[in-house]
Amino acid sequence: MKENAFTTRVFPRPPLLGEPPKKGFIWILEVLIALLVYYAASIPISVMTSPFIAVYTIKNFDPRAVMPDIEKFDLNGIAEYVKNLYEAVKTLLENIPAWITLITLFSFAFITLAVIIYRVKIRKGTLYSLGVKKAGAVKNYAAGLLIGFILFSAAVGMGLLTKGLEFTGFAGFSISNTVYLFLFLLGYFVQGMAEEMLCRGLLMTSISRRHSVLCAVIVNSVFFALLHIVNPGISLLAFINLFLFGVFASLVMIKTDNIWMVSAIHTVWNFTQGNVFGIKVSGSAYVPSVMKVVSSGSKFINGGDFGLEGGICVTIVLLIGIVIFALIKPKEKELSAFDFSSNLSKTSSDNTK
Repeated sequence: MKENAFTTRVFPRPPLLGEPPKKGFIWILEVLIALLVYYAASIPISVMTSPFIAVYTIKNFDPRAVMPDIEKFDLNGIAEYVKNLYEAVKTLLENIPAWITLITLFSFAFITLAVIIYRVKIRKGTLYSLGVKKAGAVKNYAAGLLIGFILFSAAVGMGLLTKGLEFTGFAGFSISNTVYLFLFLLGYFVQGMAEEMLCRGLLMTSISRRHSVLCAVIVNSVFFALLHIVNPGISLLAFINLFLFGVFASLVMIKTDNIWMVSAIHTVWNFTQGNVFGIKVSGSAYVPSVMKVVSSGSKFINGGDFGLEGGICVTIVLLIGIVIFALIKPKEKELSAFDFSSNLSKTSSDNTK
């Protein structure tokens, strides 16, 4: 994809993306590398989470409950068995204990670690090339928390106004619930940062070194959406919304020249969705929340089993966010973050201070 005046204005090349494209790898190879990094991190994640999920599944799954009530196991019986099995697994996932979900969220730290090891230790890059920049980190993260909360709250507001969602009350206060809320905020901090480091910090910046920024944005956004393709309740509109979130997140990182704001948006987006309003996060299980907002009416509005992220309200909010950040003027270019030569290490280090 070649850059022109329009794409350069909307998707400019900020300092962290480095100099204009150099000849080299095609983008598909960068995608394969990102997948390898992801699956390398998945090994310790599985070791950490699988035993708990296995025990929970064995304890709560009854094979007899999914067997069809028929004398002859024919095609109709197989179809009924598959349907019953799907419903049983869906019920298990919807009722998975909050503490298992927390373990899963914190285990995402292995993804961030794998990204840093690959970029810094193997490729001899800098943390700044991943968007990790000390200057303005706190300010950008705080702004991201506010932006993410406003965006998702706006989507919920649209859902309530259009009768796709219904507010059923507040959750009762308890010490355990409060502790869970705090732990989930920390967990989503880890998970949000991990997904941004992989998709935007690693993949987008790697592709932009060899191709246009627009190409990098599109590819990493599709990659991000595909990471959620097996989530419960996934639909075409949910996939489109995941792609749009990728585009929005890419623009935020491009225009702010750091990964902090977009990581905060990602974190508080999930936390607000699951722990403030009590809505499924990308089809995941329900978690302890401040409020209870349930689906009612059209799945086109509320997203059905995937949660509000699978509905048109989130589509509208993300499109508005994309337009707003597309119009923001980016920071002026200061240095090439992708110059991996040794004489850059001190310069990049100074820039992160």
